[in-house]
Amino acid sequence: RAWVMGTNTKLPDDIAVKWAVAVPESFHARFSAQQRRYRYVILSAPVKPALLAKGVTWTYKSLDVERMNSGAAYLVGEHNFNSYRAVNCQAHSPIREVRELKVYQSGGLIVIDVAANAFLHHMVRNIAGVLMKIGCGEAEPIWAKEVLEAQDRRQGGVTAPPYGLYFVDVKYPDEFGLPKSDLGPYFLTALD
Repeated sequence: RAWVMGTNTKLPDDIAVKWAVAVPESFHARFSAQQRRYRYVILSAPVKPALLAKGVTWTYKSLDVERMNSGAAYLVGEHNFNSYRAVNCQAHSPIREVRELKVYQSGGLIVIDVAANAFLHHMVRNIAGVLMKIGCGEAEPIWAKEVLEAQDRRQGGVTAPPYGLYFVDVKYPDEFGLPKSDLGPYFLTALD
């Protein structure tokens, strides 16, 4: 408890430590991870939000969740995600395994929930940009697959804004005995 409370007094308001435990020297926060999960939260409404202006991505366009899920289905599995990474991404390989990718409505918000073994620079935001274009009817769901198969970032959609992107979970081997975290962001759980 002292580590958590003491560390949090030194952190900026938008970062908080939730727990602290001792781990063996073999543990590495990045390289021991087996899976990561992000949630990208979108407000599709005629008027921009005031209170969550930087907590969600806003679009005035109406988004069809079913169309977005149809496009998302093409991205599940192990693929070359070169079209979905930033031009300046420094990863040695664009091969990633997307294990889960679903789009759902939570209250008045649309959530893109994606879990993978690892992510490339801007990968989630680029997936969100493609799915939003599909959701508003500017592209067909098959376009997500066409972008993927092009293996060329220039063929991809617009990179979605950073607002609404949340890193919500990481899975480590059970041997480390790390506590499970509640998936966030917290304002979503109040809506579910």
